[in-house]
Amino acid sequence: MILLRTNSLDVRRNLAVEAALLDRYAVAAKPMLFLWRSANAVVIGKNQNPWCEANLPLMQDEKCALARRISGGGAVYHDEGNLNYTFIMDRRLYKGDCMFGIVLAALKALGLNASRMGRTSIGVEGSKVSGNAFCYRRGAAMHHGTLLVSSDLEKMARYLRSGASEMNSRAISSHPAETVNLRDMLPNIGIGNVEAAVVQSAISGLGPIDERRGDEWIDALVQQDAVERMASWEWLYGHTPPFAFSIERQVCGMNVSLQANVTDGVIDKADIIVRDQSGSLLLESRLQSVRFDAEEIAERLRPAAAPVGTGFEHAVARAFLTA
Repeated sequence: MILLRTNSLDVRRNLAVEAALLDRYAVAAKPMLFLWRSANAVVIGKNQNPWCEANLPLMQDEKCALARRISGGGAVYHDEGNLNYTFIMDRRLYKGDCMFGIVLAALKALGLNASRMGRTSIGVEGSKVSGNAFCYRRGAAMHHGTLLVSSDLEKMARYLRSGASEMNSRAISSHPAETVNLRDMLPNIGIGNVEAAVVQSAISGLGPIDERRGDEWIDALVQQDAVERMASWEWLYGHTPPFAFSIERQVCGMNVSLQANVTDGVIDKADIIVRDQSGSLLLESRLQSVRFDAEEIAERLRPAAAPVGTGFEHAVARAFLTA
């Protein structure tokens, strides 16, 4: 088994590392275990809608990154209190039960009675501590997951919308579950203890460590354009399946009706009607060929919204993004 570790907390860079490892994996090569963490971020599945899954305006205000991974599944929250593990191996040798078994055995070694929850999660006493997802490319398989050690669960609750949206979307929706940190059950536990337990369990399941690799090797593997793609608007937002919505909101004391159809993250058509409390029409505007982005929507609305009030266009744009 090849063990890889990184000191990088850049979530998009580390997701690019996973993709590169999977793409360049040679059939019949040694299994790999990649251990990593990231600064606070919301990571959505390949086929999810970020506007449904995350409170994007709040994340922008609080500098929480958005990332999209190459595997399916639901949205998860990452921070430095969360350990990510990534197994990559020959697809013919991959068995999901074995990978889950490695993580379950690691938790048992730490003194926790963990078990599978549904198809993709691991829990302790009914509360989720780990979510898992999978990706297959040519002859290789990737199985990766999270382990909540000491994450900020309050931030997690504020950032994740868990598909709680009025948008009519074809995207995959998350299924919220009650979560708990391992530290809540074992007060003295830390990331180091959990890493060591996962590594030891992986050795038992996949064989001894033949090679240890770190950031110097990883940086030579991953091309900068791959990292840039993970951070691009096209990947984060443009990859979203088509969606539409029709909502009414109170914005700055006025009644606002919003309708939109969005494809590849770009507005096909959007109608905005603003009326005062008496029902008098104050503004009627249409958006087309604009990215579904708060700044771009506000910029397009600014000339029409100026008579209504300063900053009104930004308030309407935020209402769009939190539909």
